[in-house]
Amino acid sequence: MKVTMLLALVSLSVSVGLWVPAMAQERDGATGMFNLRSRCAELGKKILDQQPFISRTFPSQVSRYDPRTNRCYVELTVVTDDVNTLHRYLFDGQTKEMLAHAARVKGNMEGQIFNNERNPTGFAGYFEASEYIDEMMAEDRE
Repeated sequence: MKVTMLLALVSLSVSVGLWVPAMAQERDGATGMFNLRSRCAELGKKILDQQPFISRTFPSQVSRYDPRTNRCYVELTVVTDDVNTLHRYLFDGQTKEMLAHAARVKGNMEGQIFNNERNPTGFAGYFEASEYIDEMMAEDRE
């Protein structure tokens, strides 16, 4: 009986010993992800704060950390108060490099994608640039 009880305790302690580090690792992973997303949001705010906006514009920014690529993306949107002008910019949050720009100014539309892998020429239409920005800013929902 003592041997059986001892084996049960050893088995339980081994199981708990394996289970506890797995929980801690999961918690640390979630904490790490939270910290990376928070840092990405801070980088996005810095990009917004460094832009020279003229009066009568309404800038905003949204950030997204992509764990698959380990990159921070920042979308900066600027609209004029008469809503005749809309600019969307996509930045790499860490390098502050502009990756794309889509603009609609008084009915004229233009776009550029500066990611050489995606668009070697840099020239793109408004819809292609907007689609690229949307794609980079989309959250993966599972």
